[in-house]
Amino acid sequence: MQPLRFHPIFKRAVWGGRRLGSEFGKPIGSGDDYAESWEISDLPEFESRIKGGEFDGESFHQMMVTHRKQVLGRHADRDRFPILVKFLDANHPLSVQVHPGHRPTSSTHASGESKAELWIVLDAVAGSQVCAGLKDGVDRRQLEEAVANQTISDCLHTFDVHPGDYLFLPPGTVHSLGEGVLIAEVQQSCDVTYRLHDWNRMGSDGKPRELHIPQALDSINYSLGPVRPLVTTPRESGPFQEVLIDNEYFAVHRLSGPATTEVPCDDRAHVLTLLSGTARILSEDVHPMNWADTILLPAERSTTHIELTTDAVLIDAFLGDRST
Repeated sequence: MQPLRFHPIFKRAVWGGRRLGSEFGKPIGSGDDYAESWEISDLPEFESRIKGGEFDGESFHQMMVTHRKQVLGRHADRDRFPILVKFLDANHPLSVQVHPGHRPTSSTHASGESKAELWIVLDAVAGSQVCAGLKDGVDRRQLEEAVANQTISDCLHTFDVHPGDYLFLPPGTVHSLGEGVLIAEVQQSCDVTYRLHDWNRMGSDGKPRELHIPQALDSINYSLGPVRPLVTTPRESGPFQEVLIDNEYFAVHRLSGPATTEVPCDDRAHVLTLLSGTARILSEDVHPMNWADTILLPAERSTTHIELTTDAVLIDAFLGDRST
């Protein structure tokens, strides 16, 4: 099976802007609130459509139904594709929020839903900040009081970010992107978000956006504490230079150019996203990649090489040996 490309799915929100179009060349419309570009998704109601090739125009989920083994290989027991990749333009701050999965037996969300995510900071204006986790020692009682008293900022681990920072947020991590941050995100395929605080702003309908305080408080991992940028790990051998993440949720490796390397024949799908420069995927045909392009390499594929230019940085997301 040949590599697959997809049409992006755009999400609009009060915190979005124009950079998905101006920076990445995504075909957004005329509004100034484009917040997210989903590059590959198999979520219900948000299923990517294939762009070009033998399956042009087909729903990605329909392909998962008819070609699950060819796409997923050793992970073909899954009903839907397990990884979602997106770009986010935080023209304004996001809400303070949390995703489920830390306590999958909780009565406040569906059992089995989980959303871990990896942030890759592509750009950040001077002084841009993010919230990632709670300050040391903050417990549920303290946080609940701070939410009620509108002093939640006192509980949040907030710090400046810079282009090239990587942050991994396990399920149950309180987090928020600050104004002026542009990121790529690799996440588990889940779209459940519980808003804890939204800066008292109005939504596009002129009304306060919905909060989910009880569900958020119940989903937080209070033992996690502050989350700090990752320290990457060089590989001693193999096609990718650095390991960003390899855990029970997913694995993400980073390759920097100039380089030409073969993708291992490992009976698993690989999602490739180019973060800078240009690249080519060489299989039965040549598949050029530009900045912010994403290509899926199905598990069943011919011999495949990645060719990166000098300034190219590419990430490879997949289910690793530790992924459950």
